[in-house]
Amino acid sequence: MQSEDVDSIELNSLRLDFDPENELINYYAEGFIDIGYIILFAAAFPLGPAVALLMNILEIRNRVTVLLYILRRPTCKRSTGIGEWLNIWELMSFVSVFTNFALLYVKNTDIFEYLFGPGNVYDVDETSKMWFYIVVIVFIVFIKYIFQVVIKDKPEWVKKEEDRAAFLKNAEQE
Repeated sequence: MQSEDVDSIELNSLRLDFDPENELINYYAEGFIDIGYIILFAAAFPLGPAVALLMNILEIRNRVTVLLYILRRPTCKRSTGIGEWLNIWELMSFVSVFTNFALLYVKNTDIFEYLFGPGNVYDVDETSKMWFYIVVIVFIVFIKYIFQVVIKDKPEWVKKEEDRAAFLKNAEQE
């Protein structure tokens, strides 16, 4: 062995252990909070996604630095997915449609100026506005559902590889 190899091994032993269980929960929770702020209040603060993008780029650079220089190399483990976090993200995307349209309903009159003309905005009663937003919400939720059904969670090649791995595992057990 060269002296550089020994030095790098000694330095690696001084690094902190990477705890994948706690790190993944914190990582998903942080991402959930970021996405929650972005999608739930995008109508209130349109620059929010740009600010979040900048902050996430800085966060990624920080995580790379931490994983390269501070923590030991994490061990790889197989995972079937992100678990219950997928259901939480689906619920968040569903609720965000309602919150954004509620914000638009309360604050926005531009769409009615576009539809009914600049002077006729105040001629539209609140019930018509509310029904317009309800119809748009139902339409968007319907489109989201169609995309969810049409776009499969796993590509065909992933399913084939999973079937192949299951077959090989069963063959080894017999």
